[in-house]
Amino acid sequence: MKLGYLDLAGRIDHTVELAPLADSLGFTRYWLTEFPPQPSPITLAGVIAGITERIHVGTAAILFSFYPPKRTAHDFQLLERLFEGRIDAGLSSSTAHEPVVRDDLEGRDIAALAKAYPARFELFLRHLRNTPGSESYDETTAWRDCPDVPPQVWSLGSGQGAQLAAKLGTGFGYPLMYKTSIDDPKTMHGYQDAYTPSEAQPAPASVLAVAGYCARTDAEAEAIAQPWSIFAPHVWGSPTTVAAKLASLAERYRVDEIIFGDMSQDLADRRATIEGLAHGLGR
Repeated sequence: MKLGYLDLAGRIDHTVELAPLADSLGFTRYWLTEFPPQPSPITLAGVIAGITERIHVGTAAILFSFYPPKRTAHDFQLLERLFEGRIDAGLSSSTAHEPVVRDDLEGRDIAALAKAYPARFELFLRHLRNTPGSESYDETTAWRDCPDVPPQVWSLGSGQGAQLAAKLGTGFGYPLMYKTSIDDPKTMHGYQDAYTPSEAQPAPASVLAVAGYCARTDAEAEAIAQPWSIFAPHVWGSPTTVAAKLASLAERYRVDEIIFGDMSQDLADRRATIEGLAHGLGR
């Protein structure tokens, strides 16, 4: 089973230390969340890709309703051009509380933006996949320095996210990390079964994102396994216990990769989590 790391804390000083550690221990991905107010995770993804060597770096996910489709596609193309084969473009239809993003809305209605999400997602894909390696390449609307092949796209979320991913041929990530998350593989299986191959991605790509804690012992993990404002731990325990739980989830959801959202907040605890997860999975 492949394992990635989801950076929930958003502490830049932690991130620049933890990403190279995850890279060195064989993690597959290092994904960055977006919870405004903060800079765009796309910008930070470029920084992290620059201080790592082989791990995939991406967003999980940008709140796409607040991003211009074409410009955002070109931003991800730039990262792919610089770090070929290592960039993940993760998008979601989630929004933020209106007071937090009021200045970015500039009078636009959040409900209208959410309704327009499917069309804006498809527009983003069209520009992102408009590269010289595509059979439908249109140089009149392309960024002139775009890479031959676009980065991998991940639609993240639940119902709508899965349907768009299956229809448009992108990867899909199901979040088992929120207080409202439901541990039910039906959405993931529906995506896998209904998948329509695309030129950029002939086969479905599935990841399960889980949140939790990993400590030296089950008792230590149990003692610190507390929910955040929106996140809730779904997996916790010692490295051996967590590895067994992740393997069980991977089998139920029919995925070969899980992204672990570490809910620890102390840097030492977060380092121990990455090292413990790697040990538990035999890295």
